[in-house]
Amino acid sequence: MTTVLLVDDDPLVCRGVAMILSSDPDLEVIGEVRDGSEALAAVQRLGPDVVLMDARMPGMDGLQATRELKAQQSPPKVLMLTTWDHDEVAERAVLAGADGFLLKDSSPQDLIAGVHQVSRGETAVSPRTARRIFSLLRSGRGTADQSSLRRLEDLTVKEREIAVLVASGLSNAEIATRTFTSQTTVKSQLASVITKLGVRNRTDVTRIVTRAGLVDD
Repeated sequence: MTTVLLVDDDPLVCRGVAMILSSDPDLEVIGEVRDGSEALAAVQRLGPDVVLMDARMPGMDGLQATRELKAQQSPPKVLMLTTWDHDEVAERAVLAGADGFLLKDSSPQDLIAGVHQVSRGETAVSPRTARRIFSLLRSGRGTADQSSLRRLEDLTVKEREIAVLVASGLSNAEIATRTFTSQTTVKSQLASVITKLGVRNRTDVTRIVTRAGLVDD
């Protein structure tokens, strides 16, 4: 069971998100708070696995709260959820240490999947912000190999997801389960990844993704 803390100054948003997450038997919302300072206290008190954090709130905003949470010895995963689809917000979320960045108009399926992804140590990124986050990493502020990032940027969002899952050591069957698709679809997408990257096999894909800094060595 993955426990989730909701942080948003709008109680209606919290209520809607809680209803969506409660539809998944493997997720449990264990608390709701209204700003970043309350989030810091709630994390100490409740110990959630994932904090679903609004970026813009009165008082301490979600970006500052994320920075403070990530400075702790054993921080929770933080999934930023916001209506603000702007370069500045996406960039600041990455630099603050957020494990994912989704927009509030994401589908319920994407929201649930995003919580599961960050809880597993993966990255969940809204497709509309994926390119700007790659640009941020490519700008030199990250530790990623820039040529590897440029090669991955040629992939579609779905193909990048497949590439990261391959690099994480998952089989085609496991990827199909994780992405709610068939093994035939996964095989086809992986073939496209291999072709676009100009490599020979899964090992080469893993090498590029790892060099890009999207999975650990």
